Amino acid sequence: QTGECVKVFQGHSLGVTGVTVRPLTGEIVSGSYDSTVRIWDPQTGECVKVLQGHDGIVNGVTVHPLTGEIVSGSYDSTVRIWDPQTGECLLRFSNDYPVYCVSCVGDHIIAGDSNGMVHMFEFLEETKKKRKVSSLYAEVDRVN
Repeated sequence: QTGECVKVFQGHSLGVTGVTVRPLTGEIVSGSYDSTVRIWDPQTGECVKVLQGHDGIVNGVTVHPLTGEIVSGSYDSTVRIWDPQTGECLLRFSNDYPVYCVSCVGDHIIAGDSNGMVHMFEFLEETKKKRKVSSLYAEVDRVN
């Protein structure tokens, strides 16, 4: 409990924008300015998979709690669902604005974008179908 760094994960060519952990495996997942998502072995520090397909900065990464699949949001205005074993992009949700953050709850993927909108997408695992459920606009005034 010294607070010293015990491992460094190197492989992204540009800055890292987000990290999360796959609860079932302990693998570390990261997104980056280099437009990739990477999966890391926490024991060895080695990159075990590079997920490629975004055409812009990957701003957010999370793990779907029901399926263990990786969800990423990008400046390319897409949310993608990835198979962590194969690295294949299973689904792609298109948005009108760059996606800044992603989260999951139940059968839903939630994404926040650069236009102040929060979008909820339904993801049905058994059929790999998707549909946009709702969008909320959050108007925020500066508070001093």
